[in-house]
Amino acid sequence: SELEKLQREKPANEFKRKKLELEAQKNWDKFYKRNKDKFFKDRHWSREDLVSLCAHINLKDHLTYLDAGCGVGNMLFPLIDYFPSWSFFGFDFSSNAIQLLNERAQSTQTSVSSCVADLCDSQHFPPPMLYSNGSPNMSIGVASSSTYDRISLQRPECPNAINHDAVPALEGSSSENSDGSCSAALDYQTSNGLYCVDSECNDGVGNRPDNSISFAATIPPNIDPHKVRHVSQRNGSSALNGSKSIGFQGADLTTLIFVLSAIHPEKHAIAIRNLTKVVKKGGTVIVRDYGVNDHAMIRFGRGAKLSDRFYARQDGTRAFYFQLEELEQLFLAEGYSVKRSEYLFRKTVNHEKNLAVDRVFVQAVFVRIR
Repeated sequence: SELEKLQREKPANEFKRKKLELEAQKNWDKFYKRNKDKFFKDRHWSREDLVSLCAHINLKDHLTYLDAGCGVGNMLFPLIDYFPSWSFFGFDFSSNAIQLLNERAQSTQTSVSSCVADLCDSQHFPPPMLYSNGSPNMSIGVASSSTYDRISLQRPECPNAINHDAVPALEGSSSENSDGSCSAALDYQTSNGLYCVDSECNDGVGNRPDNSISFAATIPPNIDPHKVRHVSQRNGSSALNGSKSIGFQGADLTTLIFVLSAIHPEKHAIAIRNLTKVVKKGGTVIVRDYGVNDHAMIRFGRGAKLSDRFYARQDGTRAFYFQLEELEQLFLAEGYSVKRSEYLFRKTVNHEKNLAVDRVFVQAVFVRIR
């Protein structure tokens, strides 16, 4: 059978496996550059599924929702329509995906905060645009086109400087703060509106003296988000259209939709450990992903196998096919309880080819208990 033939297939050589791992982000950027936001459809099934999966949550409450590995927002945008009282956040590995998401948010005047982040990069996660453990950073949204404020970045001549090569087009003056750190006030305004970054906190995570609220619009193209300290709002009035809350303080509800499968299986535990940094204690994580013996797994051709149930597509993106028990164990090991877990069996019908194929997915609900 095809499955037996697949199991006998030898893994690709070490050079290919390492190359695909090193180029993982580049391959996803190429994917979104090629396909834009046309490849995946909006997940309108998500409302009914969430109601069913989250019977333990009052979905009418003001919740903080995080879509980890959000892509171009196929999960986010339908939920924004369904649950307008929520605060919406998302991050993705691909900068092209986030750019497409932000363009859609701007064109539809939708309030959603997003950023580029690598869930497997423990050194830089949480990303600068989110904050955990009460430490403010940046959130991104649609700002009023009539407002602007300053961008303050630490200059290289300052004791705690960060590289500002990404902002050569901006002009401003640096000054020494009372704590010995330095900041440079830089005005920047575009047709999209307001960008406001402040580095008055020496460690980049403390609260400003005036306790102003964190916010920003889409990051300007010549500013590296990793060089931003945190964002602070002037005059205390919200510039985010329809936003109920601006600063991120941990997620009540998080989704991982076909995300873990794209990550090397040796890094799954790291990814979940990092995700836990931005999930509130008592918060819920919903996972849906590819299951073992899915049709997409069985149809992989010669040379695609990287390791057991881990395969490379022709475009260089990868897919891992889960057994339900191993998914459960990954989350149990990181301090979660299993609320629900199941295999989903679906039939996909191609009417043009008169073909029906069996799809297998894993779906689980986890609650952080420590």
